[in-house]
Amino acid sequence: MFSSCTRQCDGAAQNDQPMLSKALHAAAWGYLGTALKLVMQLGVQVLLARMLGPAEYGLFAIGVIVVSFALFVGDVSSTALVPREKLLIEDIRFAFTWQIIVSSAVALIVALLAAPIAGYINNDHAEWVIRTLALVCIFNAVGGVSLALLRRKVDFKRMQIAQVVGYFVGYVLLALPYALFVAPTVMALVIAWLAQSLVTSIIYFIIAPHSLRPLFMCANASELIRFGFHSAVANFSGWAMTNIDRVIVARAFPVAQVGMYSTAANLLSTPLSQVYATLQQVTFSSSSGLTNNHAGKVLTSLISLVIVFVGLGYTFSLTAAEPIVLVLYGAKWHEAVPFVEALSVTMFFYAIAGVISPLLWAQGAIHRDARIQAIMATLIAAGSIVMAWWSVLAVAWWVAAVFGMRALFLLSVGAKLFADTRSILLESLYRGAAFLFAAGLVFRGSDWILRDMNFSAAGRFAVLMLMFVLLLSGVVKSHRMMGKAFSESIELLLGKLHRAFRKLSGQQE
Repeated sequence: MFSSCTRQCDGAAQNDQPMLSKALHAAAWGYLGTALKLVMQLGVQVLLARMLGPAEYGLFAIGVIVVSFALFVGDVSSTALVPREKLLIEDIRFAFTWQIIVSSAVALIVALLAAPIAGYINNDHAEWVIRTLALVCIFNAVGGVSLALLRRKVDFKRMQIAQVVGYFVGYVLLALPYALFVAPTVMALVIAWLAQSLVTSIIYFIIAPHSLRPLFMCANASELIRFGFHSAVANFSGWAMTNIDRVIVARAFPVAQVGMYSTAANLLSTPLSQVYATLQQVTFSSSSGLTNNHAGKVLTSLISLVIVFVGLGYTFSLTAAEPIVLVLYGAKWHEAVPFVEALSVTMFFYAIAGVISPLLWAQGAIHRDARIQAIMATLIAAGSIVMAWWSVLAVAWWVAAVFGMRALFLLSVGAKLFADTRSILLESLYRGAAFLFAAGLVFRGSDWILRDMNFSAAGRFAVLMLMFVLLLSGVVKSHRMMGKAFSESIELLLGKLHRAFRKLSGQQE
């Protein structure tokens, strides 16, 4: 617990464990919770999508776009608490005070702007959705500082407990019963998000309590606000990169197409966002204490793992989009297939950039990441407006192209910042690209053959999924062919798993 937070909070100042060991331990707990959330999230999304349909999901997507932007604006200083070497109790009080003030103001602004926003996208029904979801800004603010304290402690075990419980209450205990027994409408999704954010924040505060006494100014105020500003710029650009295209789609196309587009994006981003929610926080929280050389080694290891594992997953979704959509959502969602294909490319590039950004932040290069994101967000906005004259699919492919450019820019920055590991990074890139190209040919060719043999969508999905598992197992077994960084990472992970199983076996004996 954090009840012993004296004038200088112990935070991350005293730590007897090596940083990497602590990070791996945190990641292990993080991914245990991630696995639980992922199963629940995908299962609930599929069930609700089948019950609600594209139009209701389109309404919810509009509310999510607006409120997710507002959430970034509300975090003015709590994120700045994570990397601080010495954390004063006055810093915590200051951060919490302004988190509540700014988030409440933002919630009020969102509520007041709900009608104009609904008018802008030509959908009056979106007004009450946006106005109601504005409460999420306040609910999240309640637990914002407690979450920062948990991240500072790299306490992902209790963070995941809070998140799993919050999601379970919101979506499993409330949303599904509402859709089943009351009405299969967007209200089920609205209730779910409100309950999830409130319950999660309450649990954060219970396990990481802090003073609630307001403090409007402290000695480190300017430093905290400065970091919060840079963080807000980077987060705003990140929001714009992942949402501005949806704003334009919501403005230019019917709500059902908005639902198709958003649901395809959610299907592909859910596994990645759950994995990266832990990975990025662990990387940012733990790599602040690493030297430049060690951070470079972390970068090459993460990039190699992402290219092979995440890349293989999105290669699968790109080449098997039709059976995936038909099996999960049913025939009425068939128009989402081309969106799944385009967004698979987007998510792969997003994944690569997502492991570089926290390392840049931890090494003091947050301004570089913010600058690149701002440029790319501008490109997405301008290009999406033009592409919307053709089709929603044209917008989707333009976004994929911009995300590809962003990944290349960040890789270039990482190669310059961590020059000692540049050759290893390049080896991982070209070996990984060759592997994914070959895997894509295998998946696509197999699907064509299965379709010609009149296999059902479920049969095609099952066969392709089996092939995916075999390819994944094969690349792990033959890990040396993927280069030094991937090989060393796999050997480290396999070694740790082996020792864990031996320890477990000894305990049982």
